[in-house]
Amino acid sequence: MLKFGKKNRELKFKKSKGGLYMVEVLIVVSIMITSFVVFFSKPRISPKFSVEMIKNEGFWALRQLDSKGFLRMYVENNDVNSINSELSKLLPNTMRYDVSICQTTCTNVSLPVNETVVVVNYYLYGWKKVNPKEIRIYMWSE
Repeated sequence: MLKFGKKNRELKFKKSKGGLYMVEVLIVVSIMITSFVVFFSKPRISPKFSVEMIKNEGFWALRQLDSKGFLRMYVENNDVNSINSELSKLLPNTMRYDVSICQTTCTNVSLPVNETVVVVNYYLYGWKKVNPKEIRIYMWSE
């Protein structure tokens, strides 16, 4: 005959306590593994810049060069390489650009086909012998 005494109830409770503990451990381990996979498996992707951000970055960089007096000197000497060198210090590493100095018309530049290209125009005039000139930066992000 089966006895439903106090000892049998205590034994059942102890067995179910161990089972619950194992389930809790499995849940915690699965959450930890999932979080490690989510956070550490994806490579960091550089953010795409919006058109407004790209324009602001380009204009700000040219303005910085102009306020220091470098831009006018480089434009007077038609020195695009120096402008590129200075811009590389001011613009983010993920930003790509091409600079041209224009008097009446701008020369053709090779631009990427599959990217959104933003054009920043900056005008210089009235300094020493420099005729009015336009500096164009064609900018896109990687």
